[in-house]
Amino acid sequence: MSDNFVFSETDHEYMRRALALAERGLYTTLPNPAVGCVLVKNGKIIGEGWHHRAGEPHAEVMALRNAAERNLDVKGATAYVTLEPCSHYGRTPPCALGLVNAGIFRVVAAMKDPNPLVSGRGFKFLADAGVCVSWGLYENEARELNRAFLYSIVNGMPYVTIKYGMSLDARVALANGESKWITSEASRRDVQRLRARHQAILTSAATVVRDDPSLNVRWPELPEAVRELFSEDPGITPFRIIADPDNAITLKEKLFQCPGKVLIARTGAGDAVTEERISDSVSVVKVPAREDNPRHISFRHLWRYLDSINIRNVMIEAGRGLVSDVIRQNTANEIVVYMAPKIMGSDAVPAFGALGLSSMAEVPELVISDVAAVGSDIRITCRFKEGACLPE
Repeated sequence: MSDNFVFSETDHEYMRRALALAERGLYTTLPNPAVGCVLVKNGKIIGEGWHHRAGEPHAEVMALRNAAERNLDVKGATAYVTLEPCSHYGRTPPCALGLVNAGIFRVVAAMKDPNPLVSGRGFKFLADAGVCVSWGLYENEARELNRAFLYSIVNGMPYVTIKYGMSLDARVALANGESKWITSEASRRDVQRLRARHQAILTSAATVVRDDPSLNVRWPELPEAVRELFSEDPGITPFRIIADPDNAITLKEKLFQCPGKVLIARTGAGDAVTEERISDSVSVVKVPAREDNPRHISFRHLWRYLDSINIRNVMIEAGRGLVSDVIRQNTANEIVVYMAPKIMGSDAVPAFGALGLSSMAEVPELVISDVAAVGSDIRITCRFKEGACLPE
């Protein structure tokens, strides 16, 4: 097999459709990737599908089922799929085998799967069975679609996003602590969308004690474009993680009354993360402390633990203390800022705490990847340059 492939205009058209289908699974597939598949025969789409939820059939199987429901013969068809078909048995049978058994003639994939269980093996299995295989069509778009999954697979830690709502002068609360509401209702709905795309939400005990948040995904508050993807509330429930080095959490807080699992992260002795289950939904994890500060947990250790339980991405919703600590420990990938056209003044609370920098060479550099208007606010997505959140 060669990596040098030529794709036609129709190949581009059908792969764009496959990518659009894959997007439908972004809220429910993790820890699996979001994948779309389109089956084409004689210039017509005869089946299409996407991976709906982890543990359920993959996109290729859904597309084959769709064709069968329409009584259409897939033998000799081309399958356009946004990720290399799997060749191993997991919770579902290998998709590569399903495509071969169905008589698929050609497979066009957007990209190879970096998962060691798959990488290249799916393509080889197909080629060995006589299927014409090519890949690399819209690879950048496919990578962007599953950047959290891909980052986690390659680096062994979740993709970490910091979320902030702030004023134009980067303030998150007045001097008296009042912060409701700096940003618009549209921004708050968009935050619900962000939460729904994350497997875990991390906050600090200080934030929980002060604000008593639920940190859940509230279906009625999701943007309409998201709710239209589902016939009913799919029950998206991210893990809630509370950094609680001072044992301030009482278990009576509001978020413990909401569905879903809660992890309370406290500092512990030794080099390993240990877990103590309090109930079916609540656990305390003891995380090694930072070497330079025994009161602060090592986020790198916490991220490794979360990866071990298949958490691919984490969103941080917390105050400047925890956020600045994560940045100081070089363990963040992205910051999403909702900036309101308001000025709160130097006596208001700044978004970031001290980072202990002594030269411009130490200043973390980010790249703006997206800017969008959300209601009356601006949403800015920035990604840390290479060097952030890399394994040691």
